[in-house]
Amino acid sequence: MASAKQSVFIPSINSKTWLLMTNRIQSTCLRDYSLSKTSEDRTFSLKELNDLLRRKDSYSERLPSFTRVPFNDFLFWREQIEFRNQESGFSGTVEVTRLQEKFKSEWEKAILMKNVDALKSLIQRWVERLSCVKDKVQFNHWDDDSAETKFSLHKGIGWTSHLLEVSRKDGRQQVISTGNDMTDFSLAAMEIGFGISSKSNLIQQGETDFIKPDGLGIRRDGCFTVIEVKGPQDERDLRGPILQAACGAAAVVAKAKMICKIAKAQGKLRPAFKKVNIPKNEPSIGIHVLTSKHKKSGKVESWSSEIEGFCKVLLGAFSNLKYIAVSYVEPEKTKGFSEIKVDHLVER
Repeated sequence: MASAKQSVFIPSINSKTWLLMTNRIQSTCLRDYSLSKTSEDRTFSLKELNDLLRRKDSYSERLPSFTRVPFNDFLFWREQIEFRNQESGFSGTVEVTRLQEKFKSEWEKAILMKNVDALKSLIQRWVERLSCVKDKVQFNHWDDDSAETKFSLHKGIGWTSHLLEVSRKDGRQQVISTGNDMTDFSLAAMEIGFGISSKSNLIQQGETDFIKPDGLGIRRDGCFTVIEVKGPQDERDLRGPILQAACGAAAVVAKAKMICKIAKAQGKLRPAFKKVNIPKNEPSIGIHVLTSKHKKSGKVESWSSEIEGFCKVLLGAFSNLKYIAVSYVEPEKTKGFSEIKVDHLVER
């Protein structure tokens, strides 16, 4: 009989890493793959662990079909746990922004060529290569867990957690008003981790990689918006966050079937979005950057004709993009994060 497996985070046992929990009948084991060698803890019964997992600060995440991979495959499970740790903001061996920075670097080089076909080719190449993102059966544990513990008016993750809970209040899909029906959205997921195994990496061979969009919204028409959130402590510029979101959008297009399947399935707290769609050859994906109006390093970059032109070039190169929206956020003036006004909108 195969052991049941799930990844768990139980801070009262280990606050620095997710663990692999396996149980066979009443034999239960917690395995830590974050070290150079697997450590095993068999001191807890299944009932004790389930009781701990009911606490607000403890989480579990379902695993897809590879659950039959044996627990003694150290490299495989170390990588899977690394993905969970990165998604949770723990330090690790993979730099979360590395792939997005590579995307930005390649874009900046390609744009110097002043050749639209070169930019289109770059986007298409990234979409094709991002097909190597690992499959998931849920966006992450926030499908099942409350994000209230992350609430904050002065941090980006605090905004996304507010938006997530407002979007699913009373277990039903609620819409965040933006002042424009086209860009209104319901936040379906936050801090989504798109992990890439070193064994199948088509972008950086032999490397473990990771893309983590801040949020994924679903609009009134059932299409998706990639949300990039920049709080007071984050960078002032707008081009960087827009390109980070574009990289996330490429991953969404590459894994369209998986994304739609997850969205249609109900989580414990996340409602099911039955009418979702990512058309192959039509513009549908939105990019929405929420950035603090005031930064610790000074005011956010002002909107300009140069930024608008930059957005138009990106829209022209990325055929799946429908629009790019920017909102300047003053958290204290936001009505419970149920309204986020779009200040600038560039459409295809």
